[in-house]
Amino acid sequence: MATAEVIRQFFKAPSPSQKGGQHMPVKTPLASPASVAAVPQTPQALGPRTPMAPTGLMQNLELAQQVQYARALGVDPEFESELFGYIQMMLRMPLPEPWRECADAKNRVYYYNSKTRASSWSHPLLQIHVLLSAAFRRVVLSGDRVKAACAELEAMRQQGEADLACWREVAAEGSRAYYYHIESQETSWDNPRDKLTTELGVQAQMLSHLIRGSPMPSQAGSGLASPVHVAAPGVSTPKHLQQESLATVNEDQEAQE
Repeated sequence: MATAEVIRQFFKAPSPSQKGGQHMPVKTPLASPASVAAVPQTPQALGPRTPMAPTGLMQNLELAQQVQYARALGVDPEFESELFGYIQMMLRMPLPEPWRECADAKNRVYYYNSKTRASSWSHPLLQIHVLLSAAFRRVVLSGDRVKAACAELEAMRQQGEADLACWREVAAEGSRAYYYHIESQETSWDNPRDKLTTELGVQAQMLSHLIRGSPMPSQAGSGLASPVHVAAPGVSTPKHLQQESLATVNEDQEAQE
């Protein structure tokens, strides 16, 4: 299935929780006592000390820190310079709402969720960066980049939908509804479908670069391995990503014809 068609089906097909064009909460059976006990607690985070511009992590990291981030993903910038450039492109992308970059008193980068008031050292899209780095290697080694990239995106979509089926909405008495994953027992205040839509948009946008085969910027070289502190390894709205992804993939397919 063509990449553009995969994205169209995901974004246009109404979810089981949509009625009359309005986004409704995911339907759920009655929660078990264990799931009710697992209701997520809103962290009493200190909040951002120094808000940064709502741009990607790369805007606030020096080259040495970018190298350290890549190595945390299992990538050696010296031997995989093209993949390092790909990671730099991912870091240029804006953070997903409502996340933003902040800095603590020691000027260390962390991430603050203005909706839940939670803070984290980990990049909100760390797992997506890991998946895309692995997909990059497979696509580049394949004989047909377009076919391989489309297959990667379809596999990511199927995995996301499978994970989405494991989420249940729980209406806790005296509290707002939250979401509970029946397998991992993870809990979240945010609708998992919104998260999946954002992630698929990022994946489609990055995989389109592999279809084009455009050169990736890389600044790897000697002296980049100096130890620095970097927070453990953001993105436009889903609608914006949808439009950009569809446009780029359509252009890529026309260029291949």
